[in-house]
Amino acid sequence: MSSLYEFYQEKEIRELTNAINSAKYISEEQKEVMIEGLLGKGTGILGRVTDADKKKAAEVAKRKREREAAYAAKERENKAEHDKREREKEKKKRYDASPAGKEKAKKDRAELEKHFARQDPTGPYGAA
Repeated sequence: MSSLYEFYQEKEIRELTNAINSAKYISEEQKEVMIEGLLGKGTGILGRVTDADKKKAAEVAKRKREREAAYAAKERENKAEHDKREREKEKKKRYDASPAGKEKAKKDRAELEKHFARQDPTGPYGAA
């Protein structure tokens, strides 16, 4: 079976090289480059893939997976830190029911109303 496959592969290679060589408007240098690109060892379109090529491809794939895993880990770490900061902000925002907390909330509300009154004197907080 493999010999039949190889036979037809070799036949296809011969046909393609003949077609390239019989082209009228292509220089000899261009023909050589095309044939080399077609038949280049391990890198050509019809070139054989060697064990070294397979190892190199496996290394490239492994490095890509490692980069992606490192990126995903960094993203998870950043998200965890962001979530932690958000929880801390929320915790600070919670209402303090003690008398001191109520007094502070009243003071903050008064400061906000003064701030808005300065921004829009014709609005509901300003003098009309």
